[in-house]
Amino acid sequence: MDYINISKGIGCFIAAFIYFHFFSKPFFDEKKEERLEKEGYSKSFIENFKLDDYVRDFRGKIVGYGFIIVGIVLIYLGLTKK
Repeated sequence: MDYINISKGIGCFIAAFIYFHFFSKPFFDEKKEERLEKEGYSKSFIENFKLDDYVRDFRGKIVGYGFIIVGIVLIYLGLTKK
């Protein structure tokens, strides 16, 4: 057993948990959309702002799932190493 790989894998799980628990909140919500409409911004600007938020959320979810996959692989390698 390789305890260093196992600890790195657990660290990846902790990093994924922290990301999904604290940082995966959407930045753009209905209140922000209403506020931007009241300020006089065009619909295309608001739609571009929404699209940017969706892309940021998607990219962050891929990173979070990547941490989980890397954590599983590192733990597996740590357990199978002799």
